[in-house]
Amino acid sequence: MHMLASDLGDLGLEGDIASGLYERTITFAALALDGDFAKNRVYLLDAEALEGTDELPAKVNVLCIGEPPAALVDKSKRANLLWTRNGKTTAAALADRVNELIASYTAWADSLGRAFAVSKPLRRIAELSEPVFNNPIWMWDSQLQTVFHVASDKNVKLPERYRMHTDGKPWPIEEVNAVNEDFKEALQSREPHLLPPMFGYVSLCYNLFDGKQYIATLAIDDVTGRGFTARDKVLVKYLGDKMTPALKYEAHFSKHATYRVNEMLERLLRGEAGPLPDLQGALAHMGWSAKDSYFCVLAHQSASTSYPDVFLIPTAEALCDLVPHTMFYIINGSILFVSNLTVSQLHPVKVCEPLVEMLRKRGFDMKLGVSTPFSDFSQVRYFFDQAHEAIHLGERIDGEQPVYMFHDYILEAMIDKCLAGTVPEALYLPGLSRLMRYDKAHDGDLVETLEEYLKNGMSMKQTSEALHMHRNTLLTRLKTIESLGKLDLDDHKTRIQLMMAFLLTEELP
Repeated sequence: MHMLASDLGDLGLEGDIASGLYERTITFAALALDGDFAKNRVYLLDAEALEGTDELPAKVNVLCIGEPPAALVDKSKRANLLWTRNGKTTAAALADRVNELIASYTAWADSLGRAFAVSKPLRRIAELSEPVFNNPIWMWDSQLQTVFHVASDKNVKLPERYRMHTDGKPWPIEEVNAVNEDFKEALQSREPHLLPPMFGYVSLCYNLFDGKQYIATLAIDDVTGRGFTARDKVLVKYLGDKMTPALKYEAHFSKHATYRVNEMLERLLRGEAGPLPDLQGALAHMGWSAKDSYFCVLAHQSASTSYPDVFLIPTAEALCDLVPHTMFYIINGSILFVSNLTVSQLHPVKVCEPLVEMLRKRGFDMKLGVSTPFSDFSQVRYFFDQAHEAIHLGERIDGEQPVYMFHDYILEAMIDKCLAGTVPEALYLPGLSRLMRYDKAHDGDLVETLEEYLKNGMSMKQTSEALHMHRNTLLTRLKTIESLGKLDLDDHKTRIQLMMAFLLTEELP
């Protein structure tokens, strides 16, 4: 109703729009018949038709030709009741005009819905909306970086002094320095508000939040000088609320993937397994399959750096442009890349090479962790963990390297998992513990002999040489080991458990 009241301003509408009905949707206008009023419609009638009506139902919208009875106006505070004294129009003509307006707004809303459904960038959403406001539209984020700035001479003549901002770029330093306390305070408002002419024009602004966290501001610049009405406030709030979830995905996800795949990737990384048919359908729009071969690359910041997302996102996009069939997700200050090997036919090393080079050129101090390939997209969380663990293990074992491949550290990862929440002794075979106690009591080396024997593949010759021991002496020791420890060294499970125990006790480099 706020929108209609503004668009029908030439009729000099009087009356009030009830509070609490600010965001209601009107589907169409109709002529009132028999006093039967329903919600979500605008009823148009001559004021005389309301004679004898005591009160309008709550949440009903009525436009009258002529002034309605004063008693009815007083009792209908929960309804929207407006009227015009313009005697040149009729209820039927007004109905046609209102329905045209509703149809135009509905068409705009539908165009936004279609654009969001196929994950169109926010700039495209703004381009669809500019004719509705007939003024430039732009957005900046919490880092005072322009998300988009849309202004077309086709819709309004831009003054020569009007300053455009570049998408994805920070504000010019002189504008940053002009930010004052009033501007900062305005960023906390959760309702549409007017921003003083910091850039030479009054701007209608609406702040976007993710929960309690401010993330961006949507602004309409009044270059026409016509001023803003309640209609504009309703529309900017509607548009901003629609853009908020899309801004989240634009800021954290890849433009190289559809909205649905981005959303499902986030759910999978949180441990929420979505139904496979939904996942398969989403991936199919990208030419991917849930059962394709994938791998993960994690670009992780060093402890001494703290790059904000606004710097990581354009770099991630540029890297995806270099590596076909790859999407990204920003997580905890790192960039996760998920690459489809089946479609790209690239080896993981070939994928990592351009990533390392671009990070170096852009001055990013980031290490890459690379998972092993996997063939079920729904399992991506485990291979993200692999990529992260590759960096952790690689730095511990091999020191500073640009790339750490998880397949180089699988054994160490197994050992770490075995020792999680326990000590090596808790995983020893009882026979090995007996040998250790015997060696300690007798200053012996049976455990060392057993470990060397297993390391040399049970080769008597190689073990004797490694220990500088006669073959017969070695044979005697092995019999003592089997007897004292009650161990069957011919049993492969026993040998595996013994080797794992020795690995658990080794100090990693």
